[in-house]
Amino acid sequence: MNINMNQNVLELETSSQVVGSDGKEVVHWFDNGRVDVMDQHQQMQSTYYKFQNEVDHIMDLEPAMETQVQETTSKKLPKSRGSKKTKPVKETKEIVKRSKHPEKWKVNVKKNARLRGEEYIGVGGKIVPAKVMGPPCDCRMRCSDKIDEEARAQLHNVFWKTCTWEQRKQYVALSVKESPKQRTRCRGNVKSEHRRQVTFTYSLLIKGEVLTVCKPMFLSTFSVSEKFVRHAMEKKRTSPGGIIGPDQRGRHTPKTKKSEEVKERVREHINSFPAEKLNSRDRSNRRYLDSNLSIAAMHKLYLQKCKEDGIPDSETVKESYYREMFKSEFDLGFKVAVDKGKNSPTHTVSRISNNKNKP
Repeated sequence: MNINMNQNVLELETSSQVVGSDGKEVVHWFDNGRVDVMDQHQQMQSTYYKFQNEVDHIMDLEPAMETQVQETTSKKLPKSRGSKKTKPVKETKEIVKRSKHPEKWKVNVKKNARLRGEEYIGVGGKIVPAKVMGPPCDCRMRCSDKIDEEARAQLHNVFWKTCTWEQRKQYVALSVKESPKQRTRCRGNVKSEHRRQVTFTYSLLIKGEVLTVCKPMFLSTFSVSEKFVRHAMEKKRTSPGGIIGPDQRGRHTPKTKKSEEVKERVREHINSFPAEKLNSRDRSNRRYLDSNLSIAAMHKLYLQKCKEDGIPDSETVKESYYREMFKSEFDLGFKVAVDKGKNSPTHTVSRISNNKNKP
């Protein structure tokens, strides 16, 4: 590069002498007497190297500057003092009403397992084993020769897997015949009325044929106790026509059950509150009560009205009963007023009332 610049300077020096039209030498701006070309060349060369060093230094600092810029942009900008905090509008989450599943309750799971002859946990945490068919008997009637194990297993499975509790008692009552005992022996001072007065004859229905078996064979096939057989025969004896009716345990009317008149009074009170739809395009039947109301407040008004009408306390319902009727028989909700800001009007949204939490 220096060689090229020297050549350019020599060319300028040789071309600086130009002859004019009058024959005299013309002096231009780059004449040696006015401009020292070599001095300018040295100044330009030093300036060029200085500029090149600055460019190299800037290129070395460029990665560090990029990282610094990224760090400053990643930091959060300070909030201005004039900006006001705005509360976000609450979003309503539609809560689906929890439905009852009695089949999943622990007491019903244990009850159904017992009815099916499966293993379950009894009172006090005791594990009751499942019903299993017992071994055949070894008696003088030779019951095991008359009935094979496959037929016994089939009877056992049908008895415990398909029959209900009432059907089992009815089947046992039909399979056992009752007859007066043939003779009585007097032994000691035991009175005759304390002795058994009847004889049970057990039989099994195998392939359409009724076969008489002994008591151990019968009890072992169905995996039942002698007490169960005696209870079924007592029911048969007292039932009209020998047909055992359904068990009446747990089927009586509870003393705390409310009459239909009391329920109708609660329905009228709930319907007395004005309700409306929030959106005319909503196709559902849900209506909404005023935001100042709640189930607890409505129940207090209900008690006041009953007191004014002279209704005794025994004919009123508690808040839990009132709440259950409100959720199960009515499709109602409550409006909720949410403030967007101090100077802004309230925003009304719907709140679902069909949940287990109190509004």
